[in-house]
Amino acid sequence: MKPIFFLSIVVACLLTSTYSCKKNTSENPLPPGSEDTTTVTDTTDAHLNFLIADGGAYASNGRAGKIVKVKGNGTGYTILDTFTSATGYGMYASEDFCNAGNGKYYAITIFGGAANAGTAVYFDTTDNAIKKIKDNPLSLTGLGGFTKAIDNNLYIYGPFTGGSPSQGMLQINTSTNVNALPWTGDGIQYGSLSNTLVTNNDNALYGVFNLGYSASTGFNSGYFYKYEPLTASLTRLAAINDAYGKTIYGKLLKGSDGYFYGLAERGGTKNMGTIFRYNSTTSQYATVVEFDSTNGKYPPSGGCLVAGNNGKLYGYTQNGGTDNRGLIFSYDISSNVYTVEASFASTNGSPWGRFWKSPGGNFYFINSTTLCRFNPVTKKIKSIKDLHVDLIRDLGPFYIMDIY
Repeated sequence: MKPIFFLSIVVACLLTSTYSCKKNTSENPLPPGSEDTTTVTDTTDAHLNFLIADGGAYASNGRAGKIVKVKGNGTGYTILDTFTSATGYGMYASEDFCNAGNGKYYAITIFGGAANAGTAVYFDTTDNAIKKIKDNPLSLTGLGGFTKAIDNNLYIYGPFTGGSPSQGMLQINTSTNVNALPWTGDGIQYGSLSNTLVTNNDNALYGVFNLGYSASTGFNSGYFYKYEPLTASLTRLAAINDAYGKTIYGKLLKGSDGYFYGLAERGGTKNMGTIFRYNSTTSQYATVVEFDSTNGKYPPSGGCLVAGNNGKLYGYTQNGGTDNRGLIFSYDISSNVYTVEASFASTNGSPWGRFWKSPGGNFYFINSTTLCRFNPVTKKIKSIKDLHVDLIRDLGPFYIMDIY
């Protein structure tokens, strides 16, 4: 009998410190909790539109999430469409909505649809409507999102019901919405609990299995792997070494040096998580930064790094920092310098999901219900818009789908 694996994603201003590799060489600390409290009319990124998804509330509330739009200065808040159990389109969409480039954003829902086992859906910006493609695409969903590959199809890896094989690569043609399973396999032989895949210059998609199995050692922390859509082949690569970081649910980021970079929620010497680097040519990976509480602790489940306009990589942790509420950090690939940029305080909370960067270089995140902005130049956090305005009982987190 094959095991069934469940994942529980937990929810997980200002102090400046600089780290070269793993050493703390603190310089010019700024007041903790420093926040941009200016009351003048905010015009920053006011021309940009933010598509934001609400993860929904419990079924007893009758709400299963919604998609809203708001301007970068907090104005123009509009509900575009709502997930409800009555529509059958699904409930609790995954965080990674994939922009297919055709005015549609694709995602997986965790529940809803036939047998309440989730759906594959897309949000159509031409009529601002959520539409269903397929019921029960995967038996364990919400672990990641679709990725557009070299063949212009979308792909997501995951387990599905129905016996053996137990795993598959779901493919969706965005022109016809025809779906298929071009590759299937046994999760025991390959791996389970994959993050969102990312593209590489070899036309393959790369990801991480967060649970693996070896005949000689039994269950382990998983493997890096690649999927080649043109040949429908999947290859298991390097095994995850707990000392370098484990529990990698956020997608990888291709750095300017050609390596993949990512965040591990756990692992490292202190088991507080790491920033790691993976070489897709040699299939080797190593720790870049170890979190030790003073420089941050526990990057979020599903968290990932984002490249800034200055070439640095940005991210955040759920704990550590001045008030132990987490912090924002940057990592300079060229100089191997890690810097604590800002600490979260009770006034601005800790983010849910990943950072998004606007064309102007500001970073946006949502601290459960409020859209916030981090300015990497002033190193200040500003609350932009309270999104918890139309239904007080909504319990699900909000997360940014896109900025345009």
